[in-house]
Amino acid sequence: MLILDLSSKVAVEFPALTEVDRIQYSGTLPSLQAFTICHWIKIVFMGSLSSTVSYANDEGHNALLIGMRKTRALSIYVNGAEVLVKNC
Repeated sequence: MLILDLSSKVAVEFPALTEVDRIQYSGTLPSLQAFTICHWIKIVFMGSLSSTVSYANDEGHNALLIGMRKTRALSIYVNGAEVLVKNC
């Protein structure tokens, strides 16, 4: 796990292939109306739903979850409810 300090520009790389690579930020984030997530993934093994981005907050894990399904559909969940399914 990498503890991230957003006060400086940081490039993050995960050289090892594991299921537990993650970034933890414990500071305060500003209130947002919108945000953008951009990421590139190469999935070596895929379960029924492989999570690519997960955001947890004080209310619980997976407040935001982005995952890829075996059917190559992208799924987005907010607080446990699926809000988007997009075939890729």
